[in-house]
Amino acid sequence: MDILTAFNDRLRFVNWFYRTAAQPFTALMRKHSSDEFEKWREANKAHETLAHCCLSLVAKAIQDYLLCFIMREVGASKPNDVFKLRELKGRSTFEKCEKFLLEETKFRWEGGKEEEKAPVGRDQIEQIILCRNDFIHDENIDSDQPK
Repeated sequence: MDILTAFNDRLRFVNWFYRTAAQPFTALMRKHSSDEFEKWREANKAHETLAHCCLSLVAKAIQDYLLCFIMREVGASKPNDVFKLRELKGRSTFEKCEKFLLEETKFRWEGGKEEEKAPVGRDQIEQIILCRNDFIHDENIDSDQPK
């Protein structure tokens, strides 16, 4: 399996899904932009919820890609085997994967040869994960989700 192709396919799907599913909400928001604020607010909340769901799908795609890459590199058959085979420490799956990349490969966030650099910054990936966590792990049942 070509994991980069699978990753890109998943991102393309999320992009298509968002663009397709957002249309009714944006149409309602345009329709009610000045007359019925409550209907506009509901459509806006639905649109934001869709965006958060898609962001969660992107975060999951990133995690799956990193785990599959590492599984391939270490010869693991299951994601949990990766961390058993290597003593990777970190607070999150992302930090564990990052530790592996930096210690076991030529990968670098910045500097080094062009083919060894990340196409996206660490801070951008971390922000995706943090936003996803904020949405998914909100502890207040009465919050005005999404934030």
